[in-house]
Amino acid sequence: MERKGSTKGLAKKELERLMDLSECAMFTAKKGPDIDVCYANKKFYSLLQYTQQEFEEKYGKRLMDVIVPEEKQKIRNLIARQTAAGGLLHLEVRVQRKDGQARWISMTAQTVTTEEGTMYYCSALDITKQKHALDEIYNAKREAELVTNSVPGGVVKICATDYTILYANDGFYRLSGYSRVEYFSLFGNRCNVVLYEEDAPMVARMVRSAVENRGALSFEYRIVAKNGDIRWSYINGCRVDDHNGEPVFLCIIMDITSRKKLEQKMEDSVRRSKHLLEFMKETEWTYQIPEQKLYRSGYLKGSYSPEEEMDVTFSTDYLKTFIHPEDAENFSRDIVGRIKELGHVKGVYRMRDGMGNYHPCSISMISVDSHGGNTPDIIYGETNLLEDNSYMPEQKKIMAALPEDDVAGRILNIAKTAKARFQDDVTLMMSYEAFVDEVQEQLKNRKADERYGLLCCDVNGFQKLTYHYGISIGDEVLKDLAKVLQAHMAYENICSRVSGDYFIVFFVYQSHGELLKKISNMLQTQTSIEEKRNYTTSGTTSGIYLIQPEDTDVMDMLGKADLARRSIKGTRGNHYAIYTDALKNSRSQEQEIIEGIERSIEDHSIEICYLPRIRGDKENVIGCKAVPRVPLPGGDYLPLEELSRYVERSRAVQQLVFYVLSNVCSNLGAWKAGGKKILPVSLDVTTGQLCMQNAVNKIDEIVKSNKLEPKDIIFEIQEHYFSDLTTNFEMALRALSQKGYRIIISRFSSDHTAVHSLRRLPVAGIKFHGEYFRQNARRETERIIFSKIVEMVHELGLEVACGGIQTKLQEEIARSIGCNIFEGDIYYGVVRSDVYERCFLKE
Repeated sequence: MERKGSTKGLAKKELERLMDLSECAMFTAKKGPDIDVCYANKKFYSLLQYTQQEFEEKYGKRLMDVIVPEEKQKIRNLIARQTAAGGLLHLEVRVQRKDGQARWISMTAQTVTTEEGTMYYCSALDITKQKHALDEIYNAKREAELVTNSVPGGVVKICATDYTILYANDGFYRLSGYSRVEYFSLFGNRCNVVLYEEDAPMVARMVRSAVENRGALSFEYRIVAKNGDIRWSYINGCRVDDHNGEPVFLCIIMDITSRKKLEQKMEDSVRRSKHLLEFMKETEWTYQIPEQKLYRSGYLKGSYSPEEEMDVTFSTDYLKTFIHPEDAENFSRDIVGRIKELGHVKGVYRMRDGMGNYHPCSISMISVDSHGGNTPDIIYGETNLLEDNSYMPEQKKIMAALPEDDVAGRILNIAKTAKARFQDDVTLMMSYEAFVDEVQEQLKNRKADERYGLLCCDVNGFQKLTYHYGISIGDEVLKDLAKVLQAHMAYENICSRVSGDYFIVFFVYQSHGELLKKISNMLQTQTSIEEKRNYTTSGTTSGIYLIQPEDTDVMDMLGKADLARRSIKGTRGNHYAIYTDALKNSRSQEQEIIEGIERSIEDHSIEICYLPRIRGDKENVIGCKAVPRVPLPGGDYLPLEELSRYVERSRAVQQLVFYVLSNVCSNLGAWKAGGKKILPVSLDVTTGQLCMQNAVNKIDEIVKSNKLEPKDIIFEIQEHYFSDLTTNFEMALRALSQKGYRIIISRFSSDHTAVHSLRRLPVAGIKFHGEYFRQNARRETERIIFSKIVEMVHELGLEVACGGIQTKLQEEIARSIGCNIFEGDIYYGVVRSDVYERCFLKE
C-alpha cells in the first residue's frame, strides 16, 4: 500500500511539475456548482493577473466567481449539456482580470473520476485577440454586405472559366427578378443561364478576350427576367485571380434598361426628325454665340455645305458665299440683330445649294439666354427650302389637245363615251365596243391551225398635218390608211378607229412568213399612196402583238401592241415593231429613267454645270453652255445626248428647260450682283418646249426677274426640229427674237439641212458638232460644202460655232472650213458653277 501511495504521490508531483512547464494555463478543479480549483499552474494565475494567494483570498478557489456574472448561468448550462453528451468539454468564457478587464478564455476539460471525486483536468488559452479579430472580420463582412447591398445594382464575383458565382449581393438577383433562394433552386450558382440567347456568344467572346488580355470587363448585354421581359445590363469588372490561379472577376452590374429605352426613344426621335426634315427639306441649326459654333442637322445634302459642325462668323463676305448677294445684307442685319438682342425673326432669302443653284428658303431665328438673363448666347434656327415652281409656265388643261401616253387609259376613256358604241363616220369602221366583242368571239372559237394578233397604228404628225392642211385632208389620210389596213391586215374587217388617227386591227395568220409578207405589203402600199400625194406626210407607226393561247384580256393585249408602237414612235416613214419581253423590259427601263428625271426636277437634285466656249484660242473665253447633270440611281449621270431623247416623251420632263433656265439666270444674277462680269450662257431647247403655252413669256419673265438682259441667254435648237416647221414653232422663234434673244441652230448638217431656215427665220447663227468632223470630212467634196456654208453664214452676219471638239483632228477640220468659236473637252471640260465663277468670270 505504501508503494502504491508513494507512486501516486510521485505521479501527482510530476504532473504538477509538467503543468508548470506548459505555455498555456492548466489547472485541475473539482466538479461542483462553483468548480473549486485544486491546483493551477503559474500561467493560470498570470492570465488573471493574480498570485495564488491573492486569488484564494478573493475567490476562495471558486472558478465560477472569476467568470463575468452575465455568463455564469450560460456556462453552467453548457457544462451540463456537454457532460451529458460525453467527451471533452469546450468552453469559451469571459473572465474578470485583476485590472478589471474582461478577457476571453478558451478552455478544454476532461472529466476524470478519482478517489477524491469527479475532477476536471483543464487547459486554458487567452483568445481575446482572436475574438477581437473575428469580431472585426465579422463586422467588416457585415459592413461589406451593407455596402454591396446598398449599391444600385449587382455586385458579383465570378469564375471566368465556368461562370460560377463565388459571391453575389442581393442586387444581383434583383436584376433578374428572382430571390436568392429562387435563383439557386432554378439555376444553381451559374450566372450565364439568364443571358438573352442572342447575346450569349458576344458575352462569351468578351469574357474570353478579357481573360486572354488580362484586362477589365466592360460591355452591355441583355438578360431574360423572371417575368419574361428583356432587360439591359452593363457590367464593369476587374480581374482578381483566385488563390489557385483561376481567372476570377469582381464585377458591378447595373440595370440600364431605362437608359436603353430612353436612348431608343432618342434614336427614334432623331431618326424620325432626320427623315421628316429631309422630306420637308428643312435644316435645324443652333449657333453658339460666344464660341461662334454652328451645329446643323436635317436636309444637309441640299444645303451649301454637308458639314454638321462649323466655325462661323456671320460677316457679309462670308454670307455672300451661300446667300444671294442681293439678300446677304438683309440676312446679315437679321442675324446680327439676334446676336445683340433677344428676339425672333423670320425671312425669305435665296440660298445656294451644294450644286451652286440658288433657291428661296424661309429662315426662322430666335435668340435666347440659356442662363435666363438678357444677353443672348444661343440662336436656334430653322431653314426650310420652299417649293418654287414659279419657273414653270401656266398650262391650260385641254385634254383633247394632250397626247395620251397610256393606250389602256386612252381606250378606257373612249369606251366610257357613247362614241364607243357607234360606227366611225369617216372610215365607216365598226365601233370600239363591236371590235372588242368580235375579238372575244374569235378567240373563244379558236382554230388549231390559225394564229391571231392585234395591231395598233397611228399617223405620224397627224395633228400638225390637219393644222396645216385642214380637216378635209386629215380625213382623206384617215380613209386611205383605213383602206390599207382593211385590205392587208384586218380579218373579216375587224378593225376600228378608236380616237383621232389611232387604229386597232385584229388579224389572222398561219405562219410568221405569211405575217411578214402581209406587213410588208401593207407598208409598201401605204408608202406608194404617200408618194402620190401633193402634200408632205411623215408616215405611220404600227405596233403588233402576237396573241398567245393563254391570252384572254383584250385590253392587256392592246396595251402590249401599243407598247411596241411607242417603242419606235418618232421615226420618219412607215415602220412597225413586234412586242417581245425584251422590248417590255427596255421600255420599263426607259420609263424608270423618265420618272427619275421628273423626281429630280421636283426635288431640285439636278446640278447645272457649265461648258466654257472660246473664240480663237483657249484663253479667250466668251461664254459657256449650261449642261444639266441628271443623277441616276447608281450614282452616275444621264449623258446629255440621252437626256435629249427623253425630253419629248414626257410633259413633265419638258419642264426641264425652264428648270435649267431658272437656275442659270439665278446664278448669273448672283454673279452680276456680286460684281462679276457675266458672259452669255446657251442652253438646249426643243420644239415641244417652245410651243408650250406661255413658254416665251415665261422665259422672258425668268430672265428679267433676275435683272438680266436677253443678250445674256442664247437658245440652241437642234437642226432636225426645223424639218417639220409648224406655225406655232415659227411664231415662238419670232417672239423670242423680237424680245432680243439669240437662237442658234445646233448640230447643223446632221439631218435634213436647215439652210432654208436661215432665209426665213430670225436665227443668230449655226453650230456644227465635232462628231461629223472625222477623217472622211477631209474629202474635197465635204470640205467645199462645209466651207461654202460657213462662208454664206458669215456673209449673212451670223455666227458659226462648233461644239463637241474632242480631238486635234476635229479642231483642224473645223478651223479649215472657217469656224472660230469652239466648245469641247479638248479645251475645257464641264465644270461646276463655283469653279466656273472663280476661273472664268472677271471682276
